Amino acid sequence: MRKVICLLVVLSFLITPLNVSATTLNELRANLNRLQSQANQNTSARNLKQSEINTANNRIQALSREISNTNHQMERARAEIIRLNNEIAEKEVQTKELAKFMQVSSGGSFYLEFIFGAETLTDLIYRLSITQQLARHNTTLIDEMNELIERNNQKQRELEALQVRLQRDQAEIQQLVGKLHGERAQLNEYYRDIQAEIRVARNTIRTYERLGCRPDQNINTCTASVLPPSTGQFMRPFVNGCVTSEWGNRSGGFHFGIDLACNRTATIFPVAPGIVAATFFDPAGGNTVVVHHMVNGRRYTSAYLHLRSMSVSQGQTVNVNTPIGVIGTTGWNTTGIHLHLSIARCHRFIDCVSHSQWTSNQVNPRTYIQFPGMRQVWGGR
Repeated sequence: MRKVICLLVVLSFLITPLNVSATTLNELRANLNRLQSQANQNTSARNLKQSEINTANNRIQALSREISNTNHQMERARAEIIRLNNEIAEKEVQTKELAKFMQVSSGGSFYLEFIFGAETLTDLIYRLSITQQLARHNTTLIDEMNELIERNNQKQRELEALQVRLQRDQAEIQQLVGKLHGERAQLNEYYRDIQAEIRVARNTIRTYERLGCRPDQNINTCTASVLPPSTGQFMRPFVNGCVTSEWGNRSGGFHFGIDLACNRTATIFPVAPGIVAATFFDPAGGNTVVVHHMVNGRRYTSAYLHLRSMSVSQGQTVNVNTPIGVIGTTGWNTTGIHLHLSIARCHRFIDCVSHSQWTSNQVNPRTYIQFPGMRQVWGGR
């Protein structure tokens, strides 16, 4: 059974509730137009959501490029720091050697050289002058390189801070993308639901058109002569089976109906006489037959989901012995061969037009049909 549309609270600003009842074909057509308008709004919302996802994904890619570029800059900064440290080490060795030479040259040997010859003295003075200049130059270079190292360290710290911000921004946008994907999934789910309702609404209109109902004629008055009345009790939909899932809360949400199985080839029959209001395939419910009833003067609708095959058509009058299909496992919302049976106190798309009205009018089938306890096999209808 498809999920309840109330899960789509995020779309409430787009959806106009159909809290109305249709009593004529003209009103059915007006409700169909509302459904189509909602489908159009949904399409616009899905396109907008996809655009937001594309924009967010583009931003993630841009951030990835920024992060990669920042990594390269950090690697270059680290490599430059290593190179400068190596040069400083070399310059420090040279400076020490020069300083050692100056100390030796300015000792007793200096005076000795001075005494023994002017030529040697000139050479020595020249050598001392060059050595002092080289030492001062090396010291200046070391200071400059230390300054460059500090600047590179500062740059690296700034890059690391930028990296943290970029990664945080990327994580936030990735989280946003996940949220957007969830909202788009809800929009897609609603689109599937609304399209299924549109199909059923069209089929319902065709059904009552074929029955000869006039555009402004009350449908209940129109069908009074063709809708087979019943004063008896509802019957089980097939012979030999069991209940495998009850009406009510269960994992995944509220279960509007009852699941019946323990018979892999069962032929399905209506639970009461009526008119087939619609037959269609729903992505979640699979092959589905919807029947309108008039039981003890009250309007009911029964729906039969997941059928392997359907053997009736819209507008066909059926009784409790008319085969309407075969039990199956069609639709994605099923885990095995079974029949999902729903009963509502209204005529679908006439008294209960919207999906919310349809679910709010549904009742536990056990209210009208005698089923044994869970997994207990019954033997007759």
